[in-house]
Amino acid sequence: AEGTSRRRVVIGFSPSFGHQLMPYLIPALESRVPKVIVDEREVDTGAVSQGVRSGQFHLGMGHCLEPVEGFRVETIRFEPLLVALAADHPLLRRGTPLRLAELERLPLMLWARELAPKYHDALVGICRRSGLEPQIVEGPRRAMIRSYEVSQGKVFCLLPRSTSTLSIPGVAFVEVSDPHARVSVDAIRRDRREPDEVEAVWRVLVEEGARV
Repeated sequence: AEGTSRRRVVIGFSPSFGHQLMPYLIPALESRVPKVIVDEREVDTGAVSQGVRSGQFHLGMGHCLEPVEGFRVETIRFEPLLVALAADHPLLRRGTPLRLAELERLPLMLWARELAPKYHDALVGICRRSGLEPQIVEGPRRAMIRSYEVSQGKVFCLLPRSTSTLSIPGVAFVEVSDPHARVSVDAIRRDRREPDEVEAVWRVLVEEGARV
């Protein structure tokens, strides 16, 4: 009988959040809002805001989320970026962080802009601010599907630091020294008072998400 009274809250989240952020948040949610069933669903970043707008999700989390009229996007924190390079790339011999401008001869593999425009533009803008005009090679939304192109030295990728938990043969994840090489970790919700269980989950996402 107790289980039937629990309310369900659905959260849509970006793929890279499944590596570190969600494994941290889920136990916090279970501890702080034990009467709520949290249903977490992984979707492409561009689908997070759309899913909240359509009612598929109550709340959403992702990098550089698209603004939606009638909804509120809150930046929880900023996450540093890493470069994914071939493990035998000469620049790795130094053993120090890279400047993005050092990658001028290597194309950047990036998804089609229409899939997540704000995120796409943020990465291109970071490159330009670092003195790198990126040669973009269009790839899949989840870049590591084509990790062989990275391991063969054909391209590099810019990825959130949490992606470094992955172990991919022939690919190395390298810190970036450019101080502005970071992207926002955002949460999105309706810009109105929501049911108590949704408000409770939102507070945990914002408060605990800032601590990771």
